[in-house]
Amino acid sequence: MRDACLIMVDIQNDFMPGGALAVPQGDEIVPLANRLATRFEWVVAAQDWHPAGHTSFASAHAGRKPFETTRLSYGEQVLWPDHCVQGGEGAAFHRELALERVQLIVADTGVGVPDRDKIRIFEPYFSTKRGGTGLGLAIVNSIVAEHQGFLRVEDNVPQGTKFIIYLPMYRADYAGTALSS
Repeated sequence: MRDACLIMVDIQNDFMPGGALAVPQGDEIVPLANRLATRFEWVVAAQDWHPAGHTSFASAHAGRKPFETTRLSYGEQVLWPDHCVQGGEGAAFHRELALERVQLIVADTGVGVPDRDKIRIFEPYFSTKRGGTGLGLAIVNSIVAEHQGFLRVEDNVPQGTKFIIYLPMYRADYAGTALSS
């Protein structure tokens, strides 16, 4: 769907059967999320991430158990089992979640880039700026291409320019070893 966004929240290992904060049949959402994602131009996948020892974890409160409550400075807090800890396998997206690419959008509200220049702005040494080297976007484009991605430029309606960087999703285990998607 154009001009629509699918937001997927917390489709992570710790919320799946066998995870630290498992949702019964939580893994059944993965095929549905994958099918829905193919129908949207924009897909956002949000992750729950906590530092080790987070104040919402029961383990951070001596003698307390998960799902008990405690009073903190902001009010009543449910104490959770340790889950989705940064750098842990539980925080990773479910392996079957089809996240094929990521996008980074950089936009401004300046004067924009004329259409005649859009086809040249990624060429080395092309610049419309007085004293410009014309290397910035050429270098960015080269780095993105080295990572099997691509860069697109378009108008930022109602004013300015938008650069969209597309990169393939890279999955790794938490030792840094590449995994197949």
